[in-house]
Order: sequence, then C-alpha cells, then structure tokens
Amino acid sequence: MKASVLLSVMLIAGISCVSEQTGIHTDGKTVRFCVSVDSGPATRASSAGSENALNRIQFVLFRDGTLYSSASSDGNSTDMEADFGTYSLYAFVNDPTEWISMPDLTEEKIMSSASSFSDNSLSSYVMFGYVPSFEIDERFTSITVNVDRLASRIMVGNLKVDFSSNSHYKGCSLKIRNMYLTNVLGKCPYSMIPSGSPLSSDRWYNRMGLEDSGHTIMSMTADKGLDIVIQDGSSTDLDKVYYAYPNGCVSDSDSGQWESRRTRLVIEATLDGKECWYHITLPPMKSNASYSIESCTIMNIGGNSPEDNTIPSCEVIITESLSWDQTFSVEEES
Repeated sequence: MKASVLLSVMLIAGISCVSEQTGIHTDGKTVRFCVSVDSGPATRASSAGSENALNRIQFVLFRDGTLYSSASSDGNSTDMEADFGTYSLYAFVNDPTEWISMPDLTEEKIMSSASSFSDNSLSSYVMFGYVPSFEIDERFTSITVNVDRLASRIMVGNLKVDFSSNSHYKGCSLKIRNMYLTNVLGKCPYSMIPSGSPLSSDRWYNRMGLEDSGHTIMSMTADKGLDIVIQDGSSTDLDKVYYAYPNGCVSDSDSGQWESRRTRLVIEATLDGKECWYHITLPPMKSNASYSIESCTIMNIGGNSPEDNTIPSCEVIITESLSWDQTFSVEEES
C-alpha cells in the first residue's frame, strides 16, 4: 500500500510573504495550497482504520535545499503557502518526532536519521515519503507524495502436521502455545534501505527468544497463551499477522551468544509431552513489504530453543510482496 499526499494548489498573484521557519523574504507571486492525505483502501478487513490510520501528518518544505516552511495536521489536510521557486517536500505520518519544530533541519539530517520501532503501534504505523524536486510557478497545480510504512508485515497462513514418515510421532497431536517474532531490529532509516549488516549493539527486540519488551511491542510481535491443537494429518489456518522493522541481514548466525542475525517467526509448542520450538527464518526484509508464510508443514519434533534448528522439522513456503496489499514476487523454501 502506498498512501498518497495530494496537494491542491490555488495561485495568489502579487502577494509578498515571509517564511516563518527561515525568515526568507519572497517578493514574487505566491501560491496557497491545501495538503491532504489519501491512505488508500483498507488492506485487511480486521484492521481497517489501523494499518491505514492517519493520526497526524507533518509536512516540511525546502526551497533550493534550505528549510522554507512546515505545517502539521491532526486531520488529513492543512494549508501552506510558497513563492515561485524550486522545492522539495517531505511528509511524515504518525511520527512522534517533532520535525516541524527543528529550525536547523536539513534534508541530509532527515535522510540520515532513523525511526524507532517503538514509535509504531497496531493503530499507528509510521509512514514517510518525499518529492526531491519540483517547481512552483504559474503552471503549478498539484503534486503527489507517495508515503510508505517503514515497517514490514509478516503473515502466517496454513499450518499442517504430517508425521506419516515419522514412526515415533505418527498419530500424535501438536499443541501450539506461543507464536512470536525474534531478532526484531529496533530502528529503520528514513532512507528505507536497511543495513545488510546491522550491529549487534543496535536496539533489538526478542533477541534469540521472547523478551519482556512492553505491551506495545508485544502486541505487534507476539501471541502468547495460545491453545491450538493440530492432529497428525490435519491442518489449520492460523491467520496471524505480526509487524517488525526491516532486518536486512544478508548473513545469518546460529551462535549461542547474541550477535546480529535474521528475524525469525517462532512457533513454541508441545509434542508428545515435550516442549519444542520451530523457527522460520525470514529473508532480508524491506520497508513496506509483506512476507506471507503461505504454508508450513511440521514433520518432526522441533528444536530445544527458539534458535535451535539442527533437526529438519518443517517445510515452509514464504512469499514476499513489495507492498502490504499485493501478493507476488519470490517464493522460498526452508
């Protein structure tokens, strides 16, 4: 999903104005424009008004690389004015950082900054977008800024239990107790290009297992206290959705000591009276992308911890989509 920021512009001839942010005097013709946001259709019926919620919008306007003006709105629109010239426009949605209160703000500072995963919630996802260069003149009428969510979405679909080739567990049922994401990176650059080698010392959540990270983070990354029983030879549609900031790790780690590694979906279960863990490793993740675990077939007992994957225990198909409301791209088996 790409939300659209639409600027409807009305030309005002012969008005002189002063930028409140910079004090730049503009003696030419000025335009007054209404800035409004279209978040597009709801992507999930169960979360309409959440995944696409527009709780607060901030706009920052630069003229020839210099901060010109800014505005914000608690609704979906606001007004701005600008003299004829060359501009760039940045839009921040649901972002608690007070961008409009930074008198020394530069475009370089924006693009070198990072958003915190804790700034998101199930009803408010941070979105960002910009137009790098455009001209305001007598022909200028409108402009659209596409804003993307910084977060990735992870969906879990069908889970099947098949012990037909495993004499020890044939006929046993699997009980799922908890499901959660591990190794969740705590920040995302506004460039939306995650590092391929994030530092182990960066902010991470659920490092190598479920951690107490507060209600907001837990609500996006975990389901605790599940009581889902799946009989051998049957399946169930889990229909679970989780959210994380993109983890671009190219390499992975199975070290018993904490270090940077890929984000995983962990299924914590009981099989034949034994606790076990199944993990599904996600590919290097992107902002605003959706990763759908289309199917998972469990064929053996899981590992001894959320990171243990020494025994092949399940077959998985993961589909990557480059937006939250499309399904296409690559499939991976693991």
